Amino acid sequence: MYDGCSNIEFPIHTSPKFAEAVGLPGIILQGTATLAYAVRELVNNEADKDPERILEIACKFTGMVLPGTDIKVCCTGKTIHQDHTDIFFEVLNGEQKKAIRAGYVKIKGGKNGQ
Repeated sequence: MYDGCSNIEFPIHTSPKFAEAVGLPGIILQGTATLAYAVRELVNNEADKDPERILEIACKFTGMVLPGTDIKVCCTGKTIHQDHTDIFFEVLNGEQKKAIRAGYVKIKGGKNGQ
């Protein structure tokens, strides 16, 4: 469903037959969906559950996530500035391999609480 709604269409995300034909174990979750799950966790834990505080997002997609498997969002660093907070993170897939590395979220609000 995410594939069609995101307007990013590639059969490795929707067709088990195609995914297996190109050597994958089955369909894989889109990287942007994995990123969305990670950012949701960061919003809930670092931005007081307020997605409007997210100012910037960046990452590198480095591995696969199979649908229905757990991911782990790991904070690798945090820098608090006067008006914002930088959060650095990575995401591990069900095999504990990096699916996202060099993740970055800039959150409105820092030392002065704004």
